Amino acid sequence: MKYIFQLIILLLASSLQAGIAEKVQAVAAREKLDGVDLSVVVMDARSGEIEYQISEKVSLIPASTMKLITTSAALETLGDSYTYSTKVFYSGGDLIIEGCGDPALGLDEDIPADIASELKRKGITEIRNIIADSTFFDDQLQHPDWPAIEINRSYQPEISGISYRLNCAEFNVWPAGGKVLWDSEPETSFLKVQNKADYTSSRRNTVWISRKINKNSFTIHGDCGFQARPVEVPVHRPALFLACLTAEKLSESGVNLTGKLLESSADTSQARLLKSYKTPLLEAAEMANSDSVNLAAECIAKTLAAEKGHSRNQWEHFAGEAEDFISGCGAGLDGVVIRDGSGLSRGNRLTAEVIAAVLRHQYEREDFEKFKDTLAVGGVSGSGPVKRYFTQPSYKGKIYAKSGTMTGIKALAGYCFTDSGTFIFSIITNNANGHTRKAINDIVKSVF
Repeated sequence: MKYIFQLIILLLASSLQAGIAEKVQAVAAREKLDGVDLSVVVMDARSGEIEYQISEKVSLIPASTMKLITTSAALETLGDSYTYSTKVFYSGGDLIIEGCGDPALGLDEDIPADIASELKRKGITEIRNIIADSTFFDDQLQHPDWPAIEINRSYQPEISGISYRLNCAEFNVWPAGGKVLWDSEPETSFLKVQNKADYTSSRRNTVWISRKINKNSFTIHGDCGFQARPVEVPVHRPALFLACLTAEKLSESGVNLTGKLLESSADTSQARLLKSYKTPLLEAAEMANSDSVNLAAECIAKTLAAEKGHSRNQWEHFAGEAEDFISGCGAGLDGVVIRDGSGLSRGNRLTAEVIAAVLRHQYEREDFEKFKDTLAVGGVSGSGPVKRYFTQPSYKGKIYAKSGTMTGIKALAGYCFTDSGTFIFSIITNNANGHTRKAINDIVKSVF
């Protein structure tokens, strides 16, 4: 009876595999996907057996599913308990902000106001220089693959050893009395703004904001007939952005600044620690995987290089570390090209097989649940392509995934938690068309 029972289980499993394969094949064979480069792997997470695969070794642009490699490599190499710690020191009359690459700094706390409050509490009424030490990262603020025309986009901020408020300023623009008015958050002299927007009496808003390369000179363009959503624009030299905001807050609180704002290395060996601000690596990984924050992924990538002792060419060194990690997951490097950590670069190349191998490696780790919780949840939370879809009861809350979207590229990879077990899926499409997103979603649903 024991062997008969085992045979029944095997037959049921075989039937399940055939069912998944047939359903996925039906989706992949759609005529509407003609011309789309499609690479798919569906795998049983526990056994590692392949349920279905097609063109699994084809090298394609992964878009933001690249973040799965970045966060996985960092969590394994640095450890789940790794914590970013930005420190503020007082030394010889200077205020020193020592960066650590934390991408979340300033999201939940007004750091300049907190520093000013701490100085006041300690009775310090005069500061010579404010030194922003961002040298934990190299000084390559933009990846060479990233288009210069995109520097105005919030998803392509500068990557600095000191980040603050996602390295962006937020602009509000609205019509009033036949004029166009604006303000910024934060309000600061760091931003030099020229308002060229035109008032219109029609219900139209075409406002956009540009910034000159390597400057903090912003220009407001377009027609404004109503107040639209705020526009976020990256700033140049985020470390000095925080230093300037701190100086202004100190002035408001009565602390006199007699020197300059500097971005340079600083010796803190004999300095007095005033404050420290901490962010767990897992929180940064959730920013990257669930919310697809490019800044978080790139900070994680450079942190991995920095912690390995690389102070220059950190994107290149990260690529080497990521390749070593992929090899350690049992995947080959044929077709793998790693250029950045977020997937913004169109020079990145991955295969569905590689992503599936990394996801299975994470599944087998003792701390898998921690990694799983960094992902977007179908129908529940995270970036749009995961949260907006899979809202039906059969799928809602049962799919944990990372999406990837760029012009002509759509990808999705993660885990399905079904009544029949846990399955890994990895789907990359290039030359995507208007039907590709539905096809990707249908492939995932085929697992259930």
